[in-house]
Amino acid sequence: MGDQTLRVAGDGASKIPVFWGPTVKAIIQKKGDISRIAYGLAAYLEMLQGVNEKGTKFTPKEPSFTNEDWACARSSNVEKALSLPAFRAWQDIAHDELNAQIVKYRQMIKRDGVRATLEKLVKAPDPV
Repeated sequence: MGDQTLRVAGDGASKIPVFWGPTVKAIIQKKGDISRIAYGLAAYLEMLQGVNEKGTKFTPKEPSFTNEDWACARSSNVEKALSLPAFRAWQDIAHDELNAQIVKYRQMIKRDGVRATLEKLVKAPDPV
């Protein structure tokens, strides 16, 4: 059975806490490798900018976002978006390293693009 991409990919703000939250918390608590999680969250935040790598504009679908959420997500300060409600699922545990990696990957995506950043991540040696 087919599904609409927009329905599956849209409304990340409500899906991240439910589907990613427990995994993010578990990886942080086990001091596991969070690089792929950080990349995925960075890519999500970059998608919220509403412009693809070719400069084509599109409208992200986030029905629960307020005007304040959109301003936060689209701030030129890449760290500001980390305060969005979607990221509250793991705010009760130490998550500084995750935030640092999300910022790092957002900067890489802005500079190098989504695919090139992913290729660098995949080629990186596994952490010990």
